[in-house]
Amino acid sequence: MEFFARAGRWQEAAADAARIVEFQPAEHQHYHALAPLLVASQDFERYQKLCAEIIVRFGDTKDIFVADRMAKDCLIHPAAGVDLPRVAALAEIAVTLGKDQAAFPFFQFCKGLAEYRQGHFAAAAEWTRKAAETPFPLVAVEANAVLAMAQYQLQQSEAARASFAKGMTIFETQLPKLESGDLGGDWRDWIIARTLLAEARVLIQGASGPEHHQTKP
Repeated sequence: MEFFARAGRWQEAAADAARIVEFQPAEHQHYHALAPLLVASQDFERYQKLCAEIIVRFGDTKDIFVADRMAKDCLIHPAAGVDLPRVAALAEIAVTLGKDQAAFPFFQFCKGLAEYRQGHFAAAAEWTRKAAETPFPLVAVEANAVLAMAQYQLQQSEAARASFAKGMTIFETQLPKLESGDLGGDWRDWIIARTLLAEARVLIQGASGPEHHQTKP
C-alpha cells in the first residue's frame, strides 16, 4: 500500500488499504490511510460508508491523536455525509487536551475544518488563521485552504483570494510533486491539502479559474 500511495497510484493503494482494514478493523491507522485514498480515487460511496464505520468504532475515543485523525478523515470531503456534531466532538477533544503537543497546529486545523463543515464560518476562520501560522507546510496549506473558504463565506472576498493564493504557493513550491513518483511519508496530508485546495478553488474562482491555480484531480 505504502509504495502505491507514495507513487500516487490511488486505486491500487486503496485496494490494499481496504484489505488491511478488513484484517485489522480495530487499528485506527488503517482507516487513516484508506479514507484519503478513497477521496483521491473519487470513490465517494465507499468513503461515506467508511466514515460511518469510523464514527461507530472510534467516536467515543479519548485519545487525542486518534480523535484528531478520525475527525480529519471524516472532514476531508463534504461527501462524507457523517454526523457532524460527533465528528466535531472528536476535533474538540484533540484541540482541548492536546495544547502541549508539537502536533497542536494539526489539531487547530482540524478544529477549524470541523467548524467550517458545520457552517460556523467565523469560528472556522479563527481556528484556521492560527493554524496557518505554523512552520509545517502541509498544515499551512490545509489551513489556508479552509481559511480562504471561510473568508469567502463571510463575504471577505479579497482576504479569501489572498489566503487561497498563499496556500497554493506553499503547495506548489514546498510540497512534493505528484509527477515525482514519491510523495513521501506524509502522502495522507498531501491528499487532504490538495483536496481542500480544489474545493476552495471551485468556491472562490469557479470551475474556470486560471490553470496555474488548479490542483489536478
